[in-house]
Amino acid sequence: MKDWLEEAAGLHGKRDFIITGKGSFSFNELNEKAIYLAHFLYRDYKVERGDIAAVLSENNVDFIILLFALWKLGAVPVPINSRLNEYETDRLLNFLKPSHIVTIPSIDNNLIYKDAVIIELAADLGVSAKDEFQEYGPTSKTFQNISFDENNTSLILFTSGTSGNPKGVQLSFHNLKASFENSNTVLHHNGNDKWIASLPFYHIGGFSIFTRAILSGIPIIIPTSLKTEVLAESIFRHRPTFISLVSTQLKRFLEMGIKPYRELRCVLLGGGYIEDSLLDEAIKEGWPISKVYGSTESSSLITYVDCIKNRDKKASGGKPLGNNQILVVNERKEPVQINTMGEVAIISESCAKGYYNNLTETINKFRSGIYYTGDSGYIDDDGYLYIDSRMNDLIISGGENINPMEIEAALKEITGIKNASVFGQEDEEWGHIVSAAIITEQGFNISAIEINDQLLRKISPFKIPKKYYFIYELPMGPLGKVQKDKLREIVKNY
Repeated sequence: MKDWLEEAAGLHGKRDFIITGKGSFSFNELNEKAIYLAHFLYRDYKVERGDIAAVLSENNVDFIILLFALWKLGAVPVPINSRLNEYETDRLLNFLKPSHIVTIPSIDNNLIYKDAVIIELAADLGVSAKDEFQEYGPTSKTFQNISFDENNTSLILFTSGTSGNPKGVQLSFHNLKASFENSNTVLHHNGNDKWIASLPFYHIGGFSIFTRAILSGIPIIIPTSLKTEVLAESIFRHRPTFISLVSTQLKRFLEMGIKPYRELRCVLLGGGYIEDSLLDEAIKEGWPISKVYGSTESSSLITYVDCIKNRDKKASGGKPLGNNQILVVNERKEPVQINTMGEVAIISESCAKGYYNNLTETINKFRSGIYYTGDSGYIDDDGYLYIDSRMNDLIISGGENINPMEIEAALKEITGIKNASVFGQEDEEWGHIVSAAIITEQGFNISAIEINDQLLRKISPFKIPKKYYFIYELPMGPLGKVQKDKLREIVKNY
């Protein structure tokens, strides 16, 4: 089989695939540049089939070229969250143990991890790839063409999850393609459509934008940054027909008075908690909103609801798309009745192969073709899924998945802090904000500013709690676990 870019180049040739502020690149051009880069990576850095390559890059055309070059070599790219600090990045790399780390100059980092081949690529590969790697061209025969198998792992994406350590989700090409095909049962891509890369490629929401574009043969617009004003300018300059947003982005658009335009067919809205008032305002302003539910493990969206056509169901996550199936099960993993709360489970060809180097969690979450999400919810009489986000420890703030256990561990390392519990609180701008309940040692005083100063040495700014509550005890359940719903009620009085 041909790889996806080679196949798309054969079908769409000179049509635009990548559109940036500096110009556009056709399917043919991108394929040629990826081939040149693949030869270079193979000959000078010995990148080969099965190698794990960590990628540190912002959203740009260089990322796309690099991704396809790695795929042509049979290597497995692992996009790393560019917002992580050095400590967090090093922690991921020590777990991943990649053979290669590829950086592009837009990333400002001082890598601590040294047990990999470091490849620093020049910027603007979209312009320079052919000239810079001329000697590595398609006729140089430096590597044999790799047979493309859709069952192979296409990439590893890290998810915060709700356990102590981030988990590397192994997604196959088949998983990504199944996700595209299921989503296309409602999106119906056509030759006049365009996507915009409105979310980071290191998140499944952003990577799926790219996947849908390449598999449907339509252009993807890449803004120079994801700042709201830059994204808005790019949207109105290029007028994409599809946009994928988290609630924080939509809220900021509405606050800026931005109106939808005629070509816009659909806005996919996901990423966690969404205020009813935000949905109502967006619908009133004419935004074609469709809510979705999914995860990294499911290759993005699994359910979908058109909030314009089905306003009475806009509080739901929607119905399963295509061949997807949703189950709600009890603690024994048995299906429960309609309108009964339980754990949400997914049956889909888009669900991951498992977690990289984590057999315990793979066995726990993936059983007999079913992915057990750990989310709590129910299915109503009409088949719509409702998620009770309050029962999910994972905090989704501004579209970022934040693991409270990671922050709790960092807090407990601070001298004078006896115990701490981190939880999400609903917030109109961010969806949720990170909050922390702190118990200090007797007679010890510490301020929020002092706590933040110490936390910033270990975790990224976007994970720092926005609110602190200094309390005397935490509400504990019979098994010694903090009851976070009760904790949220307690801090309302502070």
